[in-house]
Amino acid sequence: MIMYMNIVIASDLHLALTDKSQLEELFMTIQENRDHLIQYLSWVEGMTSLEPLAAYIDQCDYNYWAGTDISFVIVYQEKIVGRIGLHYINRHNRNGAIGYWLKKSVEGKGIISACCKKLIDYAFEKVGLERLELKAAVQNQRSRSVAERMGFQQEGIMRNAEIVNGTFNDLVLYAMLKEDWEQARRDEIHAI
Repeated sequence: MIMYMNIVIASDLHLALTDKSQLEELFMTIQENRDHLIQYLSWVEGMTSLEPLAAYIDQCDYNYWAGTDISFVIVYQEKIVGRIGLHYINRHNRNGAIGYWLKKSVEGKGIISACCKKLIDYAFEKVGLERLELKAAVQNQRSRSVAERMGFQQEGIMRNAEIVNGTFNDLVLYAMLKEDWEQARRDEIHAI
């Protein structure tokens, strides 16, 4: 079982390390947003009952202890509204990837941007990464906008990189270096 970890973002918004106590609420959030999520996320198709989600949470727990993944649920106004995490952490090369999803009814409130900022800080300051990647389907403009707002640099298009609903999607590869993030944070402070 994963130890409790909580990252406070605002009085009504925090990240909680993914664990089995969230299983039913997380499953209901996925089910209620299935049509919205299945457009860009290949794993949604397989989440048809509690069992595959429970197995996924077990894998999150294993990956956390192996040091390759840190997975959080996003809790807004005391309800699970999505997930965000650091994935594919490579300690030797000090890099990883960030991924997220959010239920449709809370989009446009700045939740993902606020969560990304905190998680990027965490990745560079606490985990010790030097590079973060973010991939988004070419047609997923909302996710691409988040990457660009955060200051991720587009490095290229990965053709036919992911199958979603039986169709290959091209993915835009974005990256953020620690030095870029630190400069952006300094610029943000000086702009105030």
